[in-house]
Amino acid sequence: MQSFRKLVVIVAASAATLAATHPPFSLTGPLPAHTGGFGEPTCHACHFDYPLNEPGAAIYLDSLPEVFEPQREYRLRLRVQHAELKRGGFQLSARFEDGSPAGSLVIPDTTLLRIQRAKSIDYLSHTMKGTDELVSDMAIWRFSWVAPGTNRRVVFNVAVNVADKDASQFGDRIFTKVFYSGGEPIRK
Repeated sequence: MQSFRKLVVIVAASAATLAATHPPFSLTGPLPAHTGGFGEPTCHACHFDYPLNEPGAAIYLDSLPEVFEPQREYRLRLRVQHAELKRGGFQLSARFEDGSPAGSLVIPDTTLLRIQRAKSIDYLSHTMKGTDELVSDMAIWRFSWVAPGTNRRVVFNVAVNVADKDASQFGDRIFTKVFYSGGEPIRK
């Protein structure tokens, strides 16, 4: 019996250590400011089983113009594809290169998506219901972006979670990608 009590104490201490070193995860969406852009952490802070950006994921931001018209609303579609995808999550922000907010994000369905604000930046992410927006091995989310009034380059930072659907932070894969619109064309 004494050995069992020691085991319980060890397991409880290990769980407390893990909770202290890794912020809590949530099926309802990530904490704001976890896109990986501008010095932010990513979802890898909680979903840490696999290396960040391991090979195998394709991330697209469909209909994002190379150069935008100021104040115009663009209907965008974020897609992530991965062979192991069983549930998907993401967080996205739109900022100028100096880190200030660029335009506004608009969601058509608050049951699938949400917007959180932190330090004047809007962060678009999934809701619980939005994690199941799958077609085969692809997660798809639709939203709009209203371009800012000035044609400076806009940086879209995206972090996505290719989840295994076990309702834990374990066994998930995190990927990041950066997209650009506006300003001078990017030289490759």
